[in-house]
Amino acid sequence: MDGPSYNDYSGTHSADLIPDHSYSLVITNGNYGDETLAAWFDYDDDGSFELSEKIGEVFNVDAAGVVSLDFTVPLATPTGSIKMRVRSVWSDVDIDATTV
Repeated sequence: MDGPSYNDYSGTHSADLIPDHSYSLVITNGNYGDETLAAWFDYDDDGSFELSEKIGEVFNVDAAGVVSLDFTVPLATPTGSIKMRVRSVWSDVDIDATTV
């Protein structure tokens, strides 16, 4: 499903990540300010994004603001493709990966 509230880029965007290595995920906010941006990786590849898989959250992001979330891939992460989810929510904190 693609649209203004959800876009699936799994067929066109990917990255090779190595367990126990550190990275920065750079996210550019959309057209609205006072947003909270957060991201998760399904590290255990069980099909759900758990709180322990959240790599970070930044709140009060301005329109077109750019944030960076630093993270380390857990050593026990299975090899192969895993999903990532990024959410933008207006004026909220401690957001989860699934509530719309």
